[in-house]
Amino acid sequence: MYWRFTKIFLITIILQLVVIMLAAWLGGVAIIIGFWVSIVNMTILSVMVGILYFYAVEGNWGNLIDTSVVDIEQVDIPMKDDWKMAALLIKRRDAGEQDGGRPAIICHHGLGSSSKKHLKFAIPLAMMGMVAILPDARGHGASVGRIKARKDDWYITESTGIIPDLHAIVDFVEKRDDINPGKISMMGASLGGGVCLTSGMMDDRLNLVIAVNPYFSIKEMMEARRAKIPFTEPWFMKTGLRFMVNFRKLKKVEERISPKHVLASTTRDKAERKMRLVFCEDDHLVLPEVGAKRMIDVFQLPDRCVLSLKKGDHNYRGQETIVLTRIVQWLEEAGMLP
Repeated sequence: MYWRFTKIFLITIILQLVVIMLAAWLGGVAIIIGFWVSIVNMTILSVMVGILYFYAVEGNWGNLIDTSVVDIEQVDIPMKDDWKMAALLIKRRDAGEQDGGRPAIICHHGLGSSSKKHLKFAIPLAMMGMVAILPDARGHGASVGRIKARKDDWYITESTGIIPDLHAIVDFVEKRDDINPGKISMMGASLGGGVCLTSGMMDDRLNLVIAVNPYFSIKEMMEARRAKIPFTEPWFMKTGLRFMVNFRKLKKVEERISPKHVLASTTRDKAERKMRLVFCEDDHLVLPEVGAKRMIDVFQLPDRCVLSLKKGDHNYRGQETIVLTRIVQWLEEAGMLP
């Protein structure tokens, strides 16, 4: 795929140079035509750079995984409002059966992403003998078109919406014969981290929830002082986010979707037992001072419950192996590994 893009990229650049030279040589109308052809070429190049950047961030895991060693099954998860959510279910091919079923982990993606985002974590965990379930939230990934939904449908009713939908996902997981219903854990990033720290923390069937770069309060996130300084990276990130979601709509359900309110009655002991946080100091989207650090302060989480990284930004780029290693350690400590 990358070589194909590289060839098209090089051909477009060569065409651009040829057009410029011909326009300069012919003059007159050719200069005007050359100008518009140049605009088209630069647009194509910009789109290609954007696509390559997306793959660099998200990874092209769906096409690169060797399925001779892992089984990747597309499953449908029944939701409370009569539609079926798309999800991937991953197991090691030679794992075989285990008495009582295998431990499972639900991997929830972030806003605007899809189930494929967490294949880089799900595959290693499946190779260790776990069953990994990667849902595509309503309005995302393979679930698009299955029900009329927006990416900001985080809360619709007590049982429907991206955040309440988790309970239906757990219903599906715990009923499978190949999964041990007493050993279900969860991880999620960004919005997925918010799902972990709201519905995930409140669902007693989940033994451990691991949130990566989560928000603490949508209202506080959008009103953060650093994010209000024009033309800074946090300002650009927040502005871009406004094109994806309606924050007025989300603020109306702040108490239903923000850990700050949902976990108001959660004890420190429960948080220490069940909650794990990963965050990057240079996250310019969910600023740490209004995200994970607020969570740590509120629940006085000890260092053993937190992984703090200096680099990685919101997508924890370059830190995947560190994050995965810590996730495995936490799962092992909680008795969630086979």
